[in-house]
Amino acid sequence: MSSFTFKQINPLRGCVFIVVYISLMFALLFGIFGFENVLNFINSFQSGKFIGLLAGIIFIVPLLFIAKSIYPSVEIVIDETTLSIKQNRTIKSIPLSEITGMALNKTRLNALDLYDNKNRLLFQFRPYNDDKTIKRVIGILSQSISFRKTVESKTAMTGGKYDIIIYSKTV
Repeated sequence: MSSFTFKQINPLRGCVFIVVYISLMFALLFGIFGFENVLNFINSFQSGKFIGLLAGIIFIVPLLFIAKSIYPSVEIVIDETTLSIKQNRTIKSIPLSEITGMALNKTRLNALDLYDNKNRLLFQFRPYNDDKTIKRVIGILSQSISFRKTVESKTAMTGGKYDIIIYSKTV
């Protein structure tokens, strides 16, 4: 039996958080100092470099520390017959016999998708800054289920190459 915990990326939650955070920071800034005083302060500098540095310190640095806390923790427990996923006080149990395929980087980079025999998505692992979690899940599931591995090379929009790895259950 193996168990581990990681932070799952939730893009919608992250985008909403960033919009609310920046709006709140601007509201506080203008509320405390006044709109006209903030504009006069910005116009008093001839260079935009200092204002950019100051904005980075005031807005972005705290955002980096707070962002880690917005992603939910996911606890994974894999035993001989079941994969249990505990997220947001709900537990999803997937029998290992139901998992017929896995795909790494197919829908998103650094995401592992689990599929059933009708090719329906059972769960998607998207760890926040942790690719070791995906490798552990693949390793543990590969010990319990016999998979055939297929590798496809793709080119990202930025020009870089990455691999899509498909694991299909062998019968």
